[in-house]
Amino acid sequence: MKKTMLEQSLPYIARLVGKKRGLKITIGGDRAFATPDAINLPALPDDEDSVTLARGYMDHEAGHHAHTDFEVQHDHPFGQVLLNGIEDVREERLVGLEFPGASTTLRRVFQRLGDHGEVFDGVWESSSRAVAIVAFVSCRPRVKVLGLDRLVPFSALA
Repeated sequence: MKKTMLEQSLPYIARLVGKKRGLKITIGGDRAFATPDAINLPALPDDEDSVTLARGYMDHEAGHHAHTDFEVQHDHPFGQVLLNGIEDVREERLVGLEFPGASTTLRRVFQRLGDHGEVFDGVWESSSRAVAIVAFVSCRPRVKVLGLDRLVPFSALA
């Protein structure tokens, strides 16, 4: 993987999918997330899968900039997690309608994460009902709405 080429392309992907100029793009930590002014991608290993993962994470997080109202927040942290899980599916569907390649990339990301047991890492060892609810809200709509069949086993566990 040529990190410099990938890293150079990320702001362009963010601008195109996210419909917003000037987003700060950072790479570090172990998760992807979006804030009103930035997108962070996790640090990834230097292998072939990383290009797909970076593109999928960027499509997803930039999709928040195109379709998510960052002002809408829930008062309770658990409510916010549920709201985000529902919003993830909504914005992934909209990004896929606008950019069909994004749907393909996201499908590949979930396939890879599922194959490596990294879908919602650590969730399946928890006995918490709250964790099971979050997993259900995150997986089941992705199976039903987005057709991400790789998540069927995970949605059945929730």
